[in-house]
Amino acid sequence: MKTHGEIAIRQRVIRLKPALAYATARQRKQLQDFSNVVIKAIDMIRDNEDFNYFVEFIEGIVAYHRFHGGKD
Repeated sequence: MKTHGEIAIRQRVIRLKPALAYATARQRKQLQDFSNVVIKAIDMIRDNEDFNYFVEFIEGIVAYHRFHGGKD
């Protein structure tokens, strides 16, 4: 059974999907692959452990981006 905290986390993460879809629509070519991967990762979150893996995954993407000169 999921705790209230797990449900709240899942709901917050799911809200990222429309924001990501909006950003992708504005810059389709640059974000489409990224968007597809992140949405699949969001859909795989079932509990706090999955959420923690998701956070580590996103942190890795940001670190890679910054390492290669990305600023935003």
